[in-house]
Amino acid sequence: MKKHRLLLESAVALLMAMSISAPASTTYAATEAALTSSTAVPTDQDATSYTAEEQATINKLQAEYEELVGSNNSISNIYSTIPSMAAPFSTGALTPETIQKIVSWVNYYRELSGLPAINSNTDSNDLAQIASAVMAFAQSDPQTNQHGLKGTAQPQDISDLYWNRAILGTSQSDLYFGFPSTLGSIVKELIIDNTNIDGFDTGHRAWLLSPYLSKIGVGLAKADTGRTYASLLVANTPDQYNTPSQDVVTYPGSGVFPVEELQDNKALPWSVAFAKDSDLVTDNTTITVTNLTNGTTGTVLPSYSGSQAYSKTVISFLPPTTLTINDHSEYKVTINGLNSNTMPSYSYTFKTFSENSSLNNSN
Repeated sequence: MKKHRLLLESAVALLMAMSISAPASTTYAATEAALTSSTAVPTDQDATSYTAEEQATINKLQAEYEELVGSNNSISNIYSTIPSMAAPFSTGALTPETIQKIVSWVNYYRELSGLPAINSNTDSNDLAQIASAVMAFAQSDPQTNQHGLKGTAQPQDISDLYWNRAILGTSQSDLYFGFPSTLGSIVKELIIDNTNIDGFDTGHRAWLLSPYLSKIGVGLAKADTGRTYASLLVANTPDQYNTPSQDVVTYPGSGVFPVEELQDNKALPWSVAFAKDSDLVTDNTTITVTNLTNGTTGTVLPSYSGSQAYSKTVISFLPPTTLTINDHSEYKVTINGLNSNTMPSYSYTFKTFSENSSLNNSN
């Protein structure tokens, strides 16, 4: 079930004391196949230009990215108290700098999708740390769903108090299991969300990029095997009553978007989440993506539609294989065949750039 870097999605059904449940989802078999594809005649543009406002945004994002990758991004020396992976068990504690770095990475990705920044708090961080440390101590199987610790037996040296707190924490968190090179790589793998055991449902992304989200908790612990267990607590029960900061959240986000966040060594799904509209996808729903700069285009089916992170409909899809994706183009995404009289289709545009300021050739 698990693929490569081993992530698990956070599910509403596992939350304690929740008053809502996720509607049934629909999975489409033709995930990667383009229904129709073509290579249109290139436009008379030979490059994508940026407005002064867009260029200012690019400069700001590049500076933020440089700061994120350049300081306090190491996965070593992250503890103020090191967790104990032998009896007697102890959860340990992360340094405030480590927690803030993870939060800053989450906020960078939220900014790319036009969402407001969030913070962490002590209670959420403590619960997330318990969840991570218990999984690391028990060496929870990354091939098995660990939300609510369903796939882990309680070790003799873990008290009922810690065990029950870890059940709650893992139920309310995006979970990561892997061997990260940096703190940022943990967040990125949850955001690009292409190693999920359930396929391309982009559930981790939906929670971290939720327009309802108010705060997160951060927990990290390394097992004796060297594997890092991370919990990012994202399911705050009161958040369901918040007014969403946006009605639609897209990845890639509208405006300008770094091409590096669309690149990986395996297929990387794009997504559109509707906070207020439910059951939008039908058997006739298709997504067309066009590179407006060189004319390459294609149409694909949704790879997933369902509900995540209090949003009513999340649609994820793989971009057409006929589409050229580079760091200096403008794109249009159009979803047709939606189950809505007021919104039978939805479209938006964005322009790509490079996060690396020395490589970006915007004009």
